[in-house]
Amino acid sequence: MYCEKLITLRRNRGLTQQQLADALMLSQSMISKIERGITRLDPMLAIR
Repeated sequence: MYCEKLITLRRNRGLTQQQLADALMLSQSMISKIERGITRLDPMLAIR
């Protein structure tokens, strides 16, 4: 699933959820929800 891929990519780059959220201009809680599969990742954000 894409949420597992996001977690793997984030961790491989040594980023915290907060750092990723800052880079994407989202909240840390939104990143958490995306990673847990509660909220879907907007394809345009994935491109960033």
